[in-house]
Amino acid sequence: MAFETTPFGAIAAPGLAFPFVTHSIETGILQEDKDSEGGFALWAKKGVAGEAGKVYVNQPAGSEAVARVLELEPVMTTASTGTVSVKVDGETVATASVTSESTIATLLTALASAWNSESDYTAEASETKLTITAKTAGAEANADVFSAEYSEDCGFGGDVNQVTAGASAESAGVFIGIAQRTMFNDSYKAGMTVNVLKKGRIWVRVLGEVVSGDAAYVNNTNNAFTATSTGGTQIVGGTFKSDAADGGLAELEIA
Repeated sequence: MAFETTPFGAIAAPGLAFPFVTHSIETGILQEDKDSEGGFALWAKKGVAGEAGKVYVNQPAGSEAVARVLELEPVMTTASTGTVSVKVDGETVATASVTSESTIATLLTALASAWNSESDYTAEASETKLTITAKTAGAEANADVFSAEYSEDCGFGGDVNQVTAGASAESAGVFIGIAQRTMFNDSYKAGMTVNVLKKGRIWVRVLGEVVSGDAAYVNNTNNAFTATSTGGTQIVGGTFKSDAADGGLAELEIA
Protein backbone atom coordinates (compact mmCIF):
# COMPACT_ATOMS: atom_id res chain seq x y z
CA MET A 1 0.00 0.00 0.00
CA ALA A 2 1.41 3.38 -0.98
CA PHE A 3 1.94 6.13 1.52
CA GLU A 4 -0.59 8.94 1.57
CA THR A 5 -0.42 12.63 2.33
CA THR A 6 -3.05 13.73 4.83
CA PRO A 7 -4.89 17.06 4.47
CA PHE A 8 -2.45 18.41 7.06
CA GLY A 9 0.59 17.47 4.99
CA ALA A 10 1.68 14.44 7.01
CA ILE A 11 2.98 11.34 5.22
CA ALA A 12 0.98 8.40 6.53
CA ALA A 13 -0.05 4.79 5.96
CA PRO A 14 -2.26 2.43 7.98
CA GLY A 15 -0.22 0.82 10.74
CA LEU A 16 2.69 3.25 10.53
CA ALA A 17 3.86 4.03 14.06
CA PHE A 18 4.96 7.54 14.96
CA PRO A 19 8.67 8.19 15.51
CA PHE A 20 10.03 9.68 18.73
CA VAL A 21 7.10 8.23 20.68
CA THR A 22 7.35 5.51 23.32
CA HIS A 23 5.57 2.38 22.12
CA SER A 24 4.66 -0.92 23.74
CA ILE A 25 4.81 -3.63 21.07
CA GLU A 26 4.44 -7.39 21.46
CA THR A 27 4.46 -10.25 18.97
CA GLY A 28 1.39 -12.35 18.25
CA ILE A 29 0.61 -15.30 16.00
CA LEU A 30 -2.23 -14.57 13.59
CA GLN A 31 -5.01 -17.14 13.41
CA GLU A 32 -6.54 -15.76 10.19
CA ASP A 33 -5.38 -14.36 6.86
CA LYS A 34 -5.34 -10.58 6.40
CA ASP A 35 -4.69 -8.80 3.11
CA SER A 36 -3.22 -5.68 4.65
CA GLU A 37 0.17 -4.28 5.55
CA GLY A 38 -0.99 -3.13 8.98
CA GLY A 39 -3.25 -0.79 10.86
CA PHE A 40 -5.95 -3.35 11.60
CA ALA A 41 -7.46 -4.24 14.97
CA LEU A 42 -6.25 -7.36 16.76
CA TRP A 43 -8.16 -9.45 19.29
CA ALA A 44 -7.41 -12.24 21.75
CA LYS A 45 -9.34 -14.81 23.75
CA LYS A 46 -8.93 -14.32 27.47
CA GLY A 47 -9.13 -17.05 30.08
CA VAL A 48 -9.14 -19.85 27.49
CA ALA A 49 -6.54 -22.62 27.70
CA GLY A 50 -4.11 -22.92 24.81
CA GLU A 51 -4.62 -19.35 23.54
CA ALA A 52 -1.38 -17.76 24.75
CA GLY A 53 0.21 -15.71 21.98
CA LYS A 54 -2.67 -16.17 19.53
CA VAL A 55 -4.26 -13.07 17.98
CA TYR A 56 -7.31 -12.73 15.77
CA VAL A 57 -8.28 -10.35 12.97
CA ASN A 58 -11.97 -10.87 13.71
CA GLN A 59 -13.34 -10.57 17.22
CA PRO A 60 -13.92 -14.09 18.61
CA ALA A 61 -17.52 -14.64 19.59
CA GLY A 62 -18.42 -15.44 23.17
CA SER A 63 -20.43 -18.46 24.26
CA GLU A 64 -22.78 -19.28 27.10
CA ALA A 65 -22.14 -22.04 29.60
CA VAL A 66 -23.59 -25.45 28.72
CA ALA A 67 -25.06 -27.88 31.25
CA ARG A 68 -23.88 -31.48 31.19
CA VAL A 69 -26.57 -33.97 30.12
CA LEU A 70 -26.54 -37.76 30.54
CA GLU A 71 -29.03 -40.50 29.75
CA LEU A 72 -29.89 -43.88 31.20
CA GLU A 73 -31.63 -45.98 28.55
CA PRO A 74 -32.27 -49.37 30.20
CA VAL A 75 -32.79 -52.69 28.46
CA MET A 76 -35.04 -55.41 29.83
CA THR A 77 -35.09 -59.18 29.45
CA THR A 78 -37.57 -60.76 31.88
CA ALA A 79 -38.42 -58.51 34.80
CA SER A 80 -38.09 -59.96 38.28
CA THR A 81 -37.91 -58.75 41.85
CA GLY A 82 -34.92 -56.54 42.61
CA THR A 83 -33.57 -52.99 42.75
CA VAL A 84 -31.99 -50.51 40.37
CA SER A 85 -29.82 -47.63 41.59
CA VAL A 86 -28.14 -44.63 39.98
CA LYS A 87 -24.95 -43.36 41.60
CA VAL A 88 -22.79 -40.26 41.23
CA ASP A 89 -19.19 -40.67 42.34
CA GLY A 90 -20.26 -43.74 44.29
CA GLU A 91 -23.10 -41.99 46.13
CA THR A 92 -26.64 -43.20 45.47
CA VAL A 93 -28.98 -40.50 44.13
CA ALA A 94 -31.95 -42.74 43.31
CA THR A 95 -33.10 -46.31 43.95
CA ALA A 96 -36.20 -48.01 42.56
CA SER A 97 -37.68 -51.42 43.26
CA VAL A 98 -38.77 -53.64 40.38
CA THR A 99 -41.02 -56.69 40.17
CA SER A 100 -42.12 -59.13 37.52
CA GLU A 101 -44.78 -56.56 36.54
CA SER A 102 -42.27 -53.75 35.97
CA THR A 103 -41.56 -52.22 32.58
CA ILE A 104 -38.86 -49.86 31.40
CA ALA A 105 -41.31 -46.97 31.65
CA THR A 106 -42.35 -47.78 35.23
CA LEU A 107 -38.71 -48.21 36.25
CA LEU A 108 -37.76 -44.82 34.83
CA THR A 109 -40.72 -43.11 36.47
CA ALA A 110 -39.78 -44.65 39.81
CA LEU A 111 -36.15 -43.53 39.50
CA ALA A 112 -37.19 -39.96 38.65
CA SER A 113 -39.58 -39.91 41.63
CA ALA A 114 -36.90 -41.23 43.97
CA TRP A 115 -34.23 -38.81 42.72
CA ASN A 116 -32.44 -36.99 45.54
CA SER A 117 -33.54 -33.35 45.27
CA GLU A 118 -30.33 -32.24 46.96
CA SER A 119 -28.25 -33.74 44.16
CA ASP A 120 -26.42 -31.44 41.75
CA TYR A 121 -28.51 -32.97 38.96
CA THR A 122 -32.16 -33.23 37.97
CA ALA A 123 -33.78 -36.32 36.44
CA GLU A 124 -36.69 -36.52 34.00
CA ALA A 125 -38.28 -39.78 32.84
CA SER A 126 -39.73 -40.61 29.44
CA GLU A 127 -41.03 -43.93 28.15
CA THR A 128 -37.55 -45.12 27.19
CA LYS A 129 -34.90 -43.14 29.05
CA LEU A 130 -33.98 -41.10 32.10
CA THR A 131 -32.49 -37.71 31.21
CA ILE A 132 -30.07 -36.40 33.83
CA THR A 133 -29.09 -32.72 33.67
CA ALA A 134 -26.62 -30.74 35.77
CA LYS A 135 -28.31 -27.96 37.73
CA THR A 136 -25.34 -25.67 37.14
CA ALA A 137 -23.96 -25.21 33.65
CA GLY A 138 -20.19 -25.47 33.23
CA ALA A 139 -17.33 -27.83 32.60
CA GLU A 140 -16.86 -28.72 36.27
CA ALA A 141 -19.68 -31.28 36.13
CA ASN A 142 -17.76 -33.37 33.58
CA ALA A 143 -15.63 -34.79 36.38
CA ASP A 144 -18.60 -36.53 38.03
CA VAL A 145 -18.73 -40.29 37.41
CA PHE A 146 -22.17 -41.86 36.92
CA SER A 147 -23.09 -45.52 37.19
CA ALA A 148 -26.22 -47.66 37.19
CA GLU A 149 -26.31 -50.72 39.44
CA TYR A 150 -28.76 -53.61 39.09
CA SER A 151 -29.45 -56.35 41.60
CA GLU A 152 -28.76 -59.85 40.36
CA ASP A 153 -31.43 -61.38 38.10
CA CYS A 154 -33.69 -58.30 38.24
CA GLY A 155 -34.01 -58.46 34.47
CA PHE A 156 -32.77 -54.93 33.72
CA GLY A 157 -29.45 -53.52 32.54
CA GLY A 158 -27.86 -50.53 30.83
CA ASP A 159 -25.27 -47.82 31.44
CA VAL A 160 -25.49 -44.08 32.05
CA ASN A 161 -24.04 -42.34 28.99
CA GLN A 162 -23.09 -38.72 28.45
CA VAL A 163 -24.89 -37.01 25.58
CA THR A 164 -23.75 -33.41 26.14
CA ALA A 165 -20.53 -32.40 27.85
CA GLY A 166 -20.66 -29.43 30.18
CA ALA A 167 -18.89 -26.30 28.94
CA SER A 168 -17.93 -23.13 30.73
CA ALA A 169 -18.91 -19.75 29.34
CA GLU A 170 -16.38 -17.91 27.20
CA SER A 171 -16.29 -14.15 26.99
CA ALA A 172 -16.09 -12.47 23.61
CA GLY A 173 -12.62 -11.64 22.37
CA VAL A 174 -10.93 -8.58 23.81
CA PHE A 175 -9.14 -5.86 21.87
CA ILE A 176 -5.40 -6.06 22.49
CA GLY A 177 -3.84 -3.70 19.97
CA ILE A 178 -3.21 -2.66 16.38
CA ALA A 179 -1.06 -4.38 13.77
CA GLN A 180 2.07 -2.32 13.19
CA ARG A 181 3.18 -1.80 9.60
CA THR A 182 6.66 -3.19 8.86
CA MET A 183 8.83 -3.30 5.75
CA PHE A 184 8.51 -7.09 5.56
CA ASN A 185 4.81 -7.85 5.06
CA ASP A 186 2.33 -6.58 2.49
CA SER A 187 -0.20 -9.14 3.73
CA TYR A 188 -0.48 -11.86 6.36
CA LYS A 189 -1.35 -15.54 6.40
CA ALA A 190 -2.59 -17.50 9.38
CA GLY A 191 0.39 -18.67 11.42
CA MET A 192 2.55 -15.64 10.67
CA THR A 193 3.79 -13.35 13.42
CA VAL A 194 2.55 -9.78 13.65
CA ASN A 195 3.67 -6.80 15.70
CA VAL A 196 0.90 -5.82 18.11
CA LEU A 197 1.09 -2.16 19.11
CA LYS A 198 -0.53 -2.01 22.53
CA LYS A 199 0.48 1.52 23.49
CA GLY A 200 1.77 4.43 21.48
CA ARG A 201 0.68 6.38 18.38
CA ILE A 202 -0.21 4.88 15.03
CA TRP A 203 -2.01 5.80 11.81
CA VAL A 204 -5.35 4.09 11.17
CA ARG A 205 -8.06 4.38 8.53
CA VAL A 206 -11.36 5.51 10.01
CA LEU A 207 -15.04 4.83 9.53
CA GLY A 208 -16.98 8.09 9.68
CA GLU A 209 -15.57 11.48 10.54
CA VAL A 210 -13.33 11.74 13.59
CA VAL A 211 -12.15 14.83 15.43
CA SER A 212 -9.02 15.21 17.50
CA GLY A 213 -9.88 14.36 21.10
CA ASP A 214 -12.61 11.86 20.24
CA ALA A 215 -12.55 8.53 22.08
CA ALA A 216 -11.65 5.64 19.78
CA TYR A 217 -13.74 2.53 19.15
CA VAL A 218 -13.58 -0.56 16.95
CA ASN A 219 -16.77 -1.25 15.01
CA ASN A 220 -18.02 -4.72 16.00
CA THR A 221 -19.26 -5.50 12.48
CA ASN A 222 -16.32 -4.58 10.24
CA ASN A 223 -13.46 -3.95 12.72
CA ALA A 224 -13.02 -0.38 11.46
CA PHE A 225 -11.73 2.34 13.75
CA THR A 226 -14.36 4.95 14.55
CA ALA A 227 -15.45 7.63 16.99
CA THR A 228 -18.96 6.15 17.07
CA SER A 229 -19.71 4.24 20.25
CA THR A 230 -22.88 2.56 18.97
CA GLY A 231 -22.08 -1.00 17.91
CA GLY A 232 -18.45 -0.57 18.88
CA THR A 233 -15.87 -1.74 21.42
CA GLN A 234 -14.07 1.09 23.17
CA ILE A 235 -10.29 1.07 23.01
CA VAL A 236 -9.20 1.62 26.60
CA GLY A 237 -6.96 4.68 26.60
CA GLY A 238 -7.63 5.20 22.89
CA THR A 239 -8.00 8.76 21.59
CA PHE A 240 -7.83 10.25 18.11
CA LYS A 241 -5.12 12.91 17.89
CA SER A 242 -6.00 14.32 14.47
CA ASP A 243 -9.09 15.07 12.42
CA ALA A 244 -10.05 12.84 9.50
CA ALA A 245 -12.97 12.44 7.11
CA ASP A 246 -14.70 9.10 6.52
CA GLY A 247 -12.17 6.73 4.94
CA GLY A 248 -9.23 8.97 5.78
CA LEU A 249 -6.21 8.38 7.95
CA ALA A 250 -6.14 9.57 11.54
CA GLU A 251 -3.57 9.50 14.29
CA LEU A 252 -4.69 7.22 17.11
CA GLU A 253 -3.03 7.18 20.49
CA ILE A 254 -3.36 4.35 23.00
CA ALA A 255 -2.16 5.67 26.34
